[in-house]
Amino acid sequence: LYDNSAAIDNSDDGGAIYLNSVNHVTFSHCSIVSNHCGDEGGAIYLDSTNSHISLINNIIIANRAGDEGHVVFNKGNYDTINNNWWGDINPSSDNGLLVEWRSLDSNFHHVDGDPLRSQLKIEDNPVGINETAVATYYFVKSDGSLFTGELEAPVSFILPENIIKESSGKTKNTVYIKFKANQTGTYTITANLHGQMISNKVTITDKRVDPNLSIKVNDITEDQKPVAVINANNTLNGKAEVKLNSSAATYQVNIVNGKGNVTIDRNLTVGQYTATLSYDGDDTFMPSNKSTTFTVKERIDPNLNIKVDNITEGQKAIAVITANNSISCNMKVRLNDSSLACPVEIVNGTGNVTIDRNLSAGQYTATLIYDGDDTFMPSNKSTTFTVKDPRIDPKLNIKIKDVEAGQKAVAEITSDADLNGKWLPVEVKLKDYRYSYTGYVIDGKANITIDYVLPIGEHTATLYYPGNDEYKPVNKSTTFTVK
Repeated sequence: LYDNSAAIDNSDDGGAIYLNSVNHVTFSHCSIVSNHCGDEGGAIYLDSTNSHISLINNIIIANRAGDEGHVVFNKGNYDTINNNWWGDINPSSDNGLLVEWRSLDSNFHHVDGDPLRSQLKIEDNPVGINETAVATYYFVKSDGSLFTGELEAPVSFILPENIIKESSGKTKNTVYIKFKANQTGTYTITANLHGQMISNKVTITDKRVDPNLSIKVNDITEDQKPVAVINANNTLNGKAEVKLNSSAATYQVNIVNGKGNVTIDRNLTVGQYTATLSYDGDDTFMPSNKSTTFTVKERIDPNLNIKVDNITEGQKAIAVITANNSISCNMKVRLNDSSLACPVEIVNGTGNVTIDRNLSAGQYTATLIYDGDDTFMPSNKSTTFTVKDPRIDPKLNIKIKDVEAGQKAVAEITSDADLNGKWLPVEVKLKDYRYSYTGYVIDGKANITIDYVLPIGEHTATLYYPGNDEYKPVNKSTTFTVK
């Protein structure tokens, strides 16, 4: 590659550049000026028949050769010759390989005795979809006869987006390209020779048979699965797809001798749906889409209701159920998110079930689950109830006053409840320390000294009471400061 180079006032073999072996050489943006050779090649000489040269965007002026090729003498091949400034001497056809131009006065008339005219022929036009077509570039003489000489010039083809190239090649006097298309339409094929374009149009048609598709889906209720019934040409055997509305999910159906069906395995809500059958086609039948509509009908609301009264620890909760008075079936009652469910029999819309579990104090959610049937829609209904703790809240409180550095803190524990003279064992723990201090709440109060000299800063102390059969446990915290 010679790029942005200069060859000026040279007079050696080949003028400025002599290449005596196989080369693929490109001159781009070069100045090749006032070079001279006594025989062939005023500026450049390529001595190999397998060499290639491209000249692009160069200034090539005032070069001379004693015999042939004032600019280039080339025994090989020309690739791209584009956008060069030749001055008053242009490349000629001295060696029969490069046809360029020469300067003529404005009033000079030139007549080509046997001009050639380029042709682009598309065989078997129109062409069937996915069939191979051939576009052939060639020359004809002025009398209309085929040019049978050697076609050495580089011919390229320009294909539109929907045309697929299969292969290309050449004979002695033609250049051809094989292509196909998978969509019908009329497309322009263009051949390019040294920037001179010739075009022809090819028509792609679909020669296949209409498959005569049809699809039917009967109306259903919410609990049912729709079934698509397919009919087509009785010689059609292949696969098709069914899609609901604009969903991305598809359902494949095998068509055998023009018949097929597929169950759409989806739980569809009430409403109208469009089922679309799509067939991609094959070598015999063209692609086709057919649609139908069907309705998913609403089932009756079962009007479920569930009630559970509050209980105290140790008692069993009872769920009372009511529903539409024509419902007789089995339902389930589930507590919170438990995987365990209690079965309950509903007769003429009523039923109850004892939840046979020892429930600790707290709030619970009981959910009635009904799966529905052909008449009634599925439904869940929930209610909350409370299991009360029968023990007394001792209402213990903890307070620690701020102390000076070096002093020991004292936890003051009091109760807002009437403890009836009971002694309650309590424990005080310091956050971030492994020490704990114990004592008894007597007559509603206790003072527990924290027998540890704490560093300056804020500290957290927590009061623990484990509870017993009469009193609930306690866990309370407070903060204090060592100054």
